[in-house]
Amino acid sequence: VPPTTEAGDAGEGVTAEAREVLEAFDRTPKRSDYYTDPSAAPARQVEAVRGLFFTVQVGVYSKPVALDRIFNISPLNTELIDGERIRYTTGIYRSLDEARVRRATTIEKGVTDAFITAYLNGERIPVSRARELIDRLGSAVLVDPAMANP
Repeated sequence: VPPTTEAGDAGEGVTAEAREVLEAFDRTPKRSDYYTDPSAAPARQVEAVRGLFFTVQVGVYSKPVALDRIFNISPLNTELIDGERIRYTTGIYRSLDEARVRRATTIEKGVTDAFITAYLNGERIPVSRARELIDRLGSAVLVDPAMANP
């Protein structure tokens, strides 16, 4: 039985379950003061991004770092993780294929251990879970296209 749909933002069908997932997003990040160093690389905090997206991890550091310490890779995202460390990722992608391309270019720039990960409503989830959600809920659960990288 196909899921019941409701009108979405762009007039496309959005399942009630997809809408519920997106509405669970808390627009107020748990903590955003961890990234205030003016010499740190410009970055978007993933905790404040609504929806599902793929990204490429480039490193974990004990404090905010300058852009040249991360091979001048941009755009960057950050996330505060256990131990007051900062996880850096690059890009916000609506498809795994786009993230694979970004992973390859990131490796070419020098981050040999770069890998793809996924986030849902500001929280890291396994890529397999992200794929399941897209299969079950469709593109309605993905990050707003305006937030994604070209």
